[in-house]
Amino acid sequence: MGKILAIILVSLFCEISIMAQILQPKEAAVIEIVYNKAVSIDTIGGNSFRETPMILRAGQTSSMFYPEKRMYIDSLNYYHNNAGLDLIADAMMRGEPTSNVTGWEDEFLFRNVRNNETMVTRHFATYHLGYIESTELPNWTIDTSRTKRILGYDCIYAACTYRGREWEVWFAPSIPLKEGPWKLAGLPGMVLWASDKGGQYVYTAESIKTRSIPDVGIYIYHRRNLDMMKNRQNYLRAIYNLVLKRKFLNEVSVYTDFKTSIKDEVPLYDLEETDFIH
Repeated sequence: MGKILAIILVSLFCEISIMAQILQPKEAAVIEIVYNKAVSIDTIGGNSFRETPMILRAGQTSSMFYPEKRMYIDSLNYYHNNAGLDLIADAMMRGEPTSNVTGWEDEFLFRNVRNNETMVTRHFATYHLGYIESTELPNWTIDTSRTKRILGYDCIYAACTYRGREWEVWFAPSIPLKEGPWKLAGLPGMVLWASDKGGQYVYTAESIKTRSIPDVGIYIYHRRNLDMMKNRQNYLRAIYNLVLKRKFLNEVSVYTDFKTSIKDEVPLYDLEETDFIH
Protein backbone atom coordinates (compact mmCIF):
# COMPACT_ATOMS: atom_id res chain seq x y z
CA MET A 1 0.00 0.00 0.00
CA GLY A 2 2.89 2.35 0.73
CA LYS A 3 4.11 2.34 -2.86
CA ILE A 4 0.60 2.90 -4.22
CA LEU A 5 0.02 5.76 -1.79
CA ALA A 6 3.36 7.30 -2.74
CA ILE A 7 2.53 7.19 -6.43
CA ILE A 8 -0.91 8.76 -5.87
CA LEU A 9 0.40 11.53 -3.64
CA VAL A 10 3.31 12.43 -5.90
CA SER A 11 1.05 12.45 -8.96
CA LEU A 12 -1.28 14.84 -7.14
CA PHE A 13 1.64 17.03 -6.10
CA CYS A 14 2.81 17.20 -9.71
CA GLU A 15 -0.33 18.94 -11.03
CA ILE A 16 1.06 22.31 -12.07
CA SER A 17 -0.12 25.77 -12.99
CA ILE A 18 2.26 28.26 -14.55
CA MET A 19 0.37 31.13 -12.87
CA ALA A 20 0.74 29.91 -9.28
CA GLN A 21 4.18 31.20 -8.28
CA ILE A 22 4.45 34.71 -6.79
CA LEU A 23 7.91 36.28 -6.59
CA GLN A 24 7.82 39.89 -5.38
CA PRO A 25 10.95 41.24 -3.63
CA LYS A 26 10.32 44.41 -1.62
CA GLU A 27 13.39 45.62 0.27
CA ALA A 28 16.83 44.68 1.54
CA ALA A 29 16.87 42.37 4.55
CA VAL A 30 18.80 43.44 7.62
CA ILE A 31 18.48 40.26 9.70
CA GLU A 32 17.62 36.60 9.37
CA ILE A 33 16.90 34.39 12.39
CA VAL A 34 16.47 30.62 12.48
CA TYR A 35 13.96 29.45 15.09
CA ASN A 36 13.11 25.98 16.20
CA LYS A 37 9.31 25.63 16.22
CA ALA A 38 8.07 22.92 18.59
CA VAL A 39 4.40 21.96 18.44
CA SER A 40 2.71 19.65 20.93
CA ILE A 41 0.52 17.28 18.93
CA ASP A 42 -0.88 15.44 21.94
CA THR A 43 -2.36 17.72 24.57
CA ILE A 44 -3.52 14.69 26.58
CA GLY A 45 -0.22 12.84 26.89
CA GLY A 46 1.78 16.04 26.59
CA ASN A 47 5.01 14.37 25.50
CA SER A 48 4.66 14.29 21.72
CA PHE A 49 6.25 17.24 19.90
CA ARG A 50 7.06 17.99 16.29
CA GLU A 51 10.00 20.30 15.62
CA THR A 52 10.76 22.24 12.45
CA PRO A 53 13.30 24.96 11.60
CA MET A 54 11.58 28.26 10.71
CA ILE A 55 13.19 31.40 9.32
CA LEU A 56 12.33 35.03 10.00
CA ARG A 57 13.79 37.39 7.39
CA ALA A 58 13.18 41.06 8.15
CA GLY A 59 13.87 44.44 6.61
CA GLN A 60 13.17 47.88 8.01
CA THR A 61 9.45 47.83 7.13
CA SER A 62 8.50 44.25 6.22
CA SER A 63 9.21 40.62 7.05
CA MET A 64 8.62 37.04 5.97
CA PHE A 65 8.39 33.95 8.17
CA TYR A 66 8.60 30.54 6.56
CA PRO A 67 9.55 26.86 7.04
CA GLU A 68 13.14 26.43 5.88
CA LYS A 69 12.80 22.90 4.49
CA ARG A 70 9.50 23.56 2.71
CA MET A 71 10.87 26.68 1.03
CA TYR A 72 13.92 24.71 -0.13
CA ILE A 73 11.79 21.95 -1.67
CA ASP A 74 9.51 24.49 -3.38
CA SER A 75 12.46 26.38 -4.86
CA LEU A 76 13.97 23.11 -6.14
CA ASN A 77 10.70 22.35 -7.89
CA TYR A 78 10.57 25.86 -9.35
CA TYR A 79 14.14 26.16 -10.58
CA HIS A 80 15.14 22.54 -11.18
CA ASN A 81 12.24 20.79 -12.91
CA ASN A 82 10.47 19.34 -9.85
CA ALA A 83 13.68 18.05 -8.25
CA GLY A 84 12.10 18.58 -4.83
CA LEU A 85 9.29 16.17 -5.67
CA ASP A 86 11.89 13.59 -6.59
CA LEU A 87 13.37 13.88 -3.09
CA ILE A 88 9.93 13.43 -1.53
CA ALA A 89 9.11 10.44 -3.76
CA ASP A 90 12.46 8.80 -2.97
CA ALA A 91 11.82 9.14 0.77
CA MET A 92 8.30 7.68 0.44
CA MET A 93 9.49 4.73 -1.63
CA ARG A 94 12.14 3.98 1.00
CA GLY A 95 9.46 4.04 3.68
CA GLU A 96 10.94 7.11 5.39
CA PRO A 97 8.84 9.98 6.77
CA THR A 98 8.51 12.74 4.18
CA SER A 99 8.95 15.16 7.08
CA ASN A 100 12.66 14.32 6.97
CA VAL A 101 12.69 16.16 3.64
CA THR A 102 9.93 18.75 3.99
CA GLY A 103 9.76 19.33 7.74
CA TRP A 104 6.41 19.44 9.54
CA GLU A 105 5.43 23.03 8.74
CA ASP A 106 3.99 24.35 5.48
CA GLU A 107 2.62 27.79 6.34
CA PHE A 108 4.22 31.01 5.02
CA LEU A 109 3.63 34.50 6.39
CA PHE A 110 4.48 37.76 4.62
CA ARG A 111 3.98 40.88 6.75
CA ASN A 112 3.71 44.45 5.44
CA VAL A 113 5.17 43.57 2.06
CA ARG A 114 2.14 45.32 0.57
CA ASN A 115 0.04 48.12 2.13
CA ASN A 116 0.31 47.18 5.81
CA GLU A 117 -1.18 43.77 5.05
CA THR A 118 -0.33 40.29 6.27
CA MET A 119 -0.53 37.51 3.69
CA VAL A 120 -0.65 33.90 4.89
CA THR A 121 -0.42 30.86 2.62
CA ARG A 122 -0.31 27.16 3.27
CA HIS A 123 -0.01 24.28 0.85
CA PHE A 124 -0.94 20.94 2.29
CA ALA A 125 -0.85 17.97 -0.10
CA THR A 126 -3.12 18.92 -3.02
CA TYR A 127 -4.41 22.09 -1.37
CA HIS A 128 -2.83 25.56 -1.65
CA LEU A 129 -4.77 28.03 0.50
CA GLY A 130 -4.23 31.60 1.61
CA TYR A 131 -5.76 34.83 2.87
CA ILE A 132 -4.86 38.50 3.29
CA GLU A 133 -5.76 40.66 6.29
CA SER A 134 -4.82 44.03 7.69
CA THR A 135 -1.77 43.59 9.92
CA GLU A 136 -2.96 43.29 13.52
CA LEU A 137 -0.25 43.13 16.17
CA PRO A 138 -0.70 41.87 19.73
CA ASN A 139 -1.27 44.30 22.60
CA TRP A 140 1.77 43.62 24.79
CA THR A 141 2.40 44.05 28.51
CA ILE A 142 6.12 44.49 29.24
CA ASP A 143 7.78 43.61 32.56
CA THR A 144 11.21 45.28 32.61
CA SER A 145 12.01 43.68 35.98
CA ARG A 146 12.30 40.27 34.33
CA THR A 147 15.38 39.74 32.19
CA LYS A 148 17.17 36.86 30.51
CA ARG A 149 20.15 36.44 28.18
CA ILE A 150 19.54 34.62 24.88
CA LEU A 151 22.18 34.10 22.18
CA GLY A 152 24.29 36.79 23.83
CA TYR A 153 21.47 39.38 23.89
CA ASP A 154 19.90 40.84 27.03
CA CYS A 155 16.17 40.21 26.77
CA ILE A 156 13.06 41.52 28.54
CA TYR A 157 9.87 39.64 29.32
CA ALA A 158 6.51 40.51 27.72
CA ALA A 159 3.09 38.86 27.55
CA CYS A 160 -0.16 39.19 25.65
CA THR A 161 -3.46 37.53 24.85
CA TYR A 162 -3.73 37.14 21.11
CA ARG A 163 -6.41 35.40 19.09
CA GLY A 164 -7.36 32.83 21.66
CA ARG A 165 -4.02 32.10 23.32
CA GLU A 166 -1.95 33.67 26.09
CA TRP A 167 1.64 34.21 24.98
CA GLU A 168 4.84 35.01 26.84
CA VAL A 169 8.02 36.09 25.10
CA TRP A 170 11.55 37.36 25.62
CA PHE A 171 12.63 40.18 23.31
CA ALA A 172 15.98 41.91 22.71
CA PRO A 173 15.79 45.75 22.71
CA SER A 174 19.34 45.88 21.28
CA ILE A 175 17.98 44.44 18.03
CA PRO A 176 15.84 47.50 17.13
CA LEU A 177 13.25 45.83 14.93
CA LYS A 178 9.66 45.32 16.07
CA GLU A 179 9.65 41.76 14.79
CA GLY A 180 9.33 38.20 15.99
CA PRO A 181 8.34 34.69 14.94
CA TRP A 182 4.93 34.12 13.35
CA LYS A 183 2.64 37.08 14.26
CA LEU A 184 4.34 37.83 17.57
CA ALA A 185 5.66 41.27 16.58
CA GLY A 186 5.24 44.88 17.66
CA LEU A 187 7.58 45.01 20.66
CA PRO A 188 10.50 47.50 20.88
CA GLY A 189 12.99 44.80 19.95
CA MET A 190 13.30 41.37 18.35
CA VAL A 191 11.50 38.42 19.96
CA LEU A 192 14.00 35.59 20.48
CA TRP A 193 11.81 33.16 22.42
CA ALA A 194 8.04 32.70 22.60
CA SER A 195 5.56 30.20 23.99
CA ASP A 196 1.86 30.04 24.63
CA LYS A 197 0.95 29.50 28.27
CA GLY A 198 0.12 25.84 27.68
CA GLY A 199 3.48 25.13 26.04
CA GLN A 200 1.80 23.78 22.91
CA TYR A 201 3.66 26.19 20.58
CA VAL A 202 7.24 27.18 21.37
CA TYR A 203 9.64 29.26 19.25
CA THR A 204 13.33 29.29 20.17
CA ALA A 205 15.90 31.40 18.28
CA GLU A 206 18.93 29.29 17.40
CA SER A 207 21.04 31.51 15.15
CA ILE A 208 21.16 35.09 13.85
CA LYS A 209 22.55 36.30 10.52
CA THR A 210 23.03 39.93 9.47
CA ARG A 211 25.01 39.67 6.22
CA SER A 212 24.51 38.24 2.71
CA ILE A 213 20.73 37.86 3.12
CA PRO A 214 18.32 37.81 0.13
CA ASP A 215 15.67 40.54 -0.09
CA VAL A 216 12.49 40.47 1.95
CA GLY A 217 9.34 39.99 -0.11
CA ILE A 218 6.73 37.47 -1.17
CA TYR A 219 8.29 34.22 -2.40
CA ILE A 220 5.82 31.49 -3.28
CA TYR A 221 7.57 28.88 -5.43
CA HIS A 222 4.48 26.75 -5.83
CA ARG A 223 3.02 25.42 -9.06
CA ARG A 224 -0.54 24.93 -7.89
CA ASN A 225 -3.09 27.73 -8.04
CA LEU A 226 -3.37 29.67 -4.79
CA ASP A 227 -6.94 29.48 -3.53
CA MET A 228 -7.41 32.75 -1.64
CA MET A 229 -10.00 32.41 1.11
CA LYS A 230 -12.48 35.19 1.86
CA ASN A 231 -11.08 35.83 5.34
CA ARG A 232 -8.97 34.43 8.17
CA GLN A 233 -11.89 32.59 9.74
CA ASN A 234 -12.60 30.61 6.56
CA TYR A 235 -8.91 29.82 6.17
CA LEU A 236 -8.57 28.53 9.74
CA ARG A 237 -11.65 26.35 9.42
CA ALA A 238 -10.35 24.88 6.16
CA ILE A 239 -6.93 24.08 7.66
CA TYR A 240 -8.52 22.65 10.81
CA ASN A 241 -10.67 20.25 8.80
CA LEU A 242 -7.94 19.28 6.33
CA VAL A 243 -5.14 18.70 8.78
CA LEU A 244 -6.51 18.14 12.28
CA LYS A 245 -9.75 16.38 11.35
CA ARG A 246 -8.01 14.37 8.62
CA LYS A 247 -10.17 15.39 5.67
CA PHE A 248 -7.27 14.85 3.26
CA LEU A 249 -6.50 11.38 4.61
CA ASN A 250 -10.14 10.43 4.19
CA GLU A 251 -9.91 11.53 0.56
CA VAL A 252 -6.78 9.41 0.07
CA SER A 253 -8.62 6.38 1.47
CA VAL A 254 -10.90 6.45 -1.58
CA TYR A 255 -7.92 5.42 -3.73
CA THR A 256 -6.14 3.04 -1.35
CA ASP A 257 -6.82 0.55 1.43
CA PHE A 258 -5.79 3.19 3.98
CA LYS A 259 -8.64 4.00 6.37
CA THR A 260 -8.88 6.54 9.16
CA SER A 261 -10.68 5.70 12.38
CA ILE A 262 -13.16 7.78 14.32
CA LYS A 263 -10.40 8.31 16.88
CA ASP A 264 -8.18 9.81 14.16
CA GLU A 265 -10.80 12.48 13.50
CA VAL A 266 -10.76 13.82 17.07
CA PRO A 267 -7.96 16.44 17.17
CA LEU A 268 -5.64 16.28 20.18
CA TYR A 269 -4.40 19.83 19.66
CA ASP A 270 -5.53 23.08 18.04
CA LEU A 271 -4.14 25.74 15.72
CA GLU A 272 -2.12 28.69 17.00
CA GLU A 273 -5.18 30.89 16.56
CA THR A 274 -8.18 29.36 18.31
CA ASP A 275 -10.68 32.22 17.91
CA PHE A 276 -12.65 30.64 15.08
CA ILE A 277 -15.79 28.50 14.96
CA HIS A 278 -14.82 24.82 15.05
